[in-house]
Amino acid sequence: MILDYSHTQERRLHYRLASTEPDYVQGTLYNTRTGWCPYDNKSTELVFDGFDPLDSPHGGGENLKIWSCDSCGYWQSSRTSTWWNDLATLEGQNLIEKHSMLRHFDIDSVNIPISTLRNYLKSKPNLIYRVAPKSMELLVKSVFSDFFECNVYHCGQSNDGGVDLYFVQSNKPIFVQVKRRETPNKTEPVNTIRDFLGAMMLKEAKKGYFVSTAKKFSKEAHNAAKKAETLGLVETYDLINYHRFFEILNLVHKENTPPWKKYIEDYYDLVEYRNKNRFKLKYPLRENPKS
Repeated sequence: MILDYSHTQERRLHYRLASTEPDYVQGTLYNTRTGWCPYDNKSTELVFDGFDPLDSPHGGGENLKIWSCDSCGYWQSSRTSTWWNDLATLEGQNLIEKHSMLRHFDIDSVNIPISTLRNYLKSKPNLIYRVAPKSMELLVKSVFSDFFECNVYHCGQSNDGGVDLYFVQSNKPIFVQVKRRETPNKTEPVNTIRDFLGAMMLKEAKKGYFVSTAKKFSKEAHNAAKKAETLGLVETYDLINYHRFFEILNLVHKENTPPWKKYIEDYYDLVEYRNKNRFKLKYPLRENPKS
């Protein structure tokens, strides 16, 4: 079972003047208790508290607070905007609350977020044989995007002609076939290598990668790929097995950043876009949160 906190619930409230009751509410929250984790039933830590002042002689501004559970990774945020009128009295207030939602995924779920899957397989690589075939294609897409530093496109369909992914380098298309085998002892046979070679030639592609969760390719498969290069049918025909794939995944692996940190980054971008002052931090941003 894989746990994920990337999904959130959001509630927006608007208050007029100094009223304690909102005149507008949009959205609902399953947990309305601030600074509390409903999963571990414990208090959460205030990990961020920043203020962005309004460019106004009357004062006001935006306050962003974020709490996080150091046990399970649950987080919640409160973003409060206040503004004052010419009489120096409170004119109104907006409140945006976000709470993360705990989601459970089986390893073979087609709905599991790929970033979550990547992080999970980093520590449990042998479970790759249970990943859904489509998720495997999207996993390779994500890893190759980072490794080749370019956009990789998914085209795996029943009528894809043997091509699951493609990307472009130096104005040349590069095609990728992905095979998720169900057992680690599987040897990738030569016929799949020949079939993909035929698909490449029909599409006039000169470079291709065949990615398989099999731990090895047959001798005939290696010979076929090498012969295709020697005869000039293709420039590159690279066979990537289980071991090589995880070498690439580990090479481009990014530390698992808590979703609330990404929320702060996005908000900094918003503040900069509005040409306002940077946050005046009341609490330091925790660099290595437990999640």
